[in-house]
Amino acid sequence: MAQPSSSRGNANDVVLLARGPAWGLPTGCPSCLSAYIYLKLAQVDFSICYNDVAPDADYLPAVEYGESVAYSNDLGGISGFLETQGIANLDAGFSDSDIAFVRSFIAMIWSHLHSMLLCELWDLDNSRVAQHIYFSSLPWPLNKILYWKQQLNNWNYLGLKKGNIEQVNEKMERKATEAYASLSTFLGDKKFFLSARPSSLDAVFLSHALFIMKAPLENSHLKEELNRHSNLVSYVENLQREFLDAQGSAPLAKSIYKRPKRVPAPLRHRPPVQRTEKVKNAKWRSKWFLAAQAASVILALYAWGISAIEIVEEDDEDSFDAD
Repeated sequence: MAQPSSSRGNANDVVLLARGPAWGLPTGCPSCLSAYIYLKLAQVDFSICYNDVAPDADYLPAVEYGESVAYSNDLGGISGFLETQGIANLDAGFSDSDIAFVRSFIAMIWSHLHSMLLCELWDLDNSRVAQHIYFSSLPWPLNKILYWKQQLNNWNYLGLKKGNIEQVNEKMERKATEAYASLSTFLGDKKFFLSARPSSLDAVFLSHALFIMKAPLENSHLKEELNRHSNLVSYVENLQREFLDAQGSAPLAKSIYKRPKRVPAPLRHRPPVQRTEKVKNAKWRSKWFLAAQAASVILALYAWGISAIEIVEEDDEDSFDAD
């Protein structure tokens, strides 16, 4: 059976761009944690660069390899990029039937567990957790406005509307409970889900379970249900000790809370232009124009966020009165 790919070159070749660490985790972002753990399980030498320039960017996490960059929202994602570049492929050497199991369980995790996590993470009870992950480095009131905007986007994505919140939540809780039970049964007392070495299923579930166990989520159905399965908890703790806590296993952290030297295309700088007096005046006028536009957008978003929150509060009051 083929072994998983190891790193090509030294730790400076592969760079993971992620959101900052939190709660004892190398990154507090669930998606970034999944990419981090994939690299660790594949035994890839890499460095990590924490990004505070755009912590709410939808392309994070991202991976750089030489002059190539892969974003999380690219077709194939980061794991596909690592495979095509010959850096790592956790599923190399597994049979077609094993890979079919991996894909079906990963689909279940994303459909049932990830949806439930979104519901809990963007619940008002866990607003501090979500803001810490995505907006902690942004100034007020921009951090609050972007939080409200992202919260409403996720509620729309989950199909949460007036009058169906309780029903949708109950359905997601039931599916999450069934997903944990299926994963627990499939794992049994094995070290990994498939064999004596990790697969992409281990990377996806381990990152999910670590976040659930470490993040201070309030009123978490996921946390409660995960703790019901002792073999899943032991699985997470054992792999954490072996791959994350082992001495010398931590990747090189670069430019923590500073702008990284190499960043994805949306953040790259243009070559410097010689500043003539005409250029300086044009830049001065454009800065004032952009500042005025930004102020108007912030005020509009702030008013929109307040009205949206009022609608949610009214919905909660209506539901309370109905009860």
